[in-house]
Order: sequence, then structure tokens, then C-alpha cells
Amino acid sequence: DLIESTELPRGKLKVSAPTWLIHPGFGGLVTAYRQQCPEVTLDLRLNEKLVDLVAEGFDIALRATQQPAPQLIARPLCTVHFASVASPACLAAHPVSTPEDFLQAPAVAPAEVDLSSMWLMHKDGQQRPLRVSAGLLTDSAAMAKWCAMAGAGTAFLPLSMVAEELDDGRLQRVLPDWHGAPADIWALYPQRQGLSAKVRCFVDFLGQH
Repeated sequence: DLIESTELPRGKLKVSAPTWLIHPGFGGLVTAYRQQCPEVTLDLRLNEKLVDLVAEGFDIALRATQQPAPQLIARPLCTVHFASVASPACLAAHPVSTPEDFLQAPAVAPAEVDLSSMWLMHKDGQQRPLRVSAGLLTDSAAMAKWCAMAGAGTAFLPLSMVAEELDDGRLQRVLPDWHGAPADIWALYPQRQGLSAKVRCFVDFLGQH
């Protein structure tokens, strides 16, 4: 049993999550959760906004971060790996052979995240700051992927989000020997005296899958 309590999970569970979780695997996961906890209404809000859980009425936030907010309870779930990708046409027009070439190639960048604070790491241990020339900003990772596929520029995205497109050639890895620093995905929720069954059940379920 996922919870050691006679209280059954029920009611609305409001969850904030990034748009790069929009893929079949996560869809199957939340469907399986609903089958296990049918009395819970799952309210998923997917965007890149760092919501105020208490002020905006969220029960849980799923976020990839290296430093969870200290005022929240944080439970690690898994690790996400990032890479730069682009369409074949974009790379043909704007070849990228070194990290410094990113500044010469167009890029689709996240509006809410400062990429200059992130680093590229080489398989031999070298590190370089990730600097891009962003001609398009978006607060949606899903939109960044589609724009990259259309040739708008390079995009720095989770590998799990672009695995299918990399397999079929619609996207290609930029500098495949370089990768972004991995980040842990955390379940974040407010520090309350009692943790409700619906929150405990959801966090336990994600932790097991």
C-alpha cells in the first residue's frame, strides 16, 4: 500500500509541472496514478513558471533544480539529462563545431531561465559556459522543441523530450561530445503540520516509478 494510513486519497490535487513533461511516458504515469487513486481529481498545470505554492493554491510542484527552495519540503524523484539540439537544416546553415560557435548560430532560449548560468561539459572533463545568441524566447519547452524542429535555431532541452525526434532525424545533437549538467527532478510541497493522503500518495507513486 502506498500510504500507511486509513485515510483514503481524495479531492482535487493541484500540481505544477514543466511543459517538457508533456510526453507519452508522463501521460501514462498520471493515468496509472488515477487508476490507483480514483477518488483524486488531478489538476495538472504545465508551464515553466515558478509558482508560489501556497499563494496560488498548489499542492505540489515538480521541478528540475539543483537547489530546491529551503522553505519547501523536497523529495528527489529522478535525474534529467539535457542536450543542445537543432534541425539538420539549421546545422547545415550554421555549423557548430565548438562551444564558442553557439554565439554565431541562432537559438531558441527559455524566457524564464538564464542559460548563461549553465555549463556544457565534455566527456573528457572540460567545461564551458553555455552562451547562445537567442533570437526567439519562449516560456514553453514544448514550443522551443517545435521551433527547433522548424529550423529556428538550437534549443537546450531534456533528452527525454526529444528522444523520438533524435531517433528519426528530425533533430540532431549539437556537439554530441558535450552535454549539459544533469538536474534532479524534485517533488516540492509546502511544510504543513499534516501531509494529506492525496499528496503523500502522489509523491510515493512518482517515487516508485
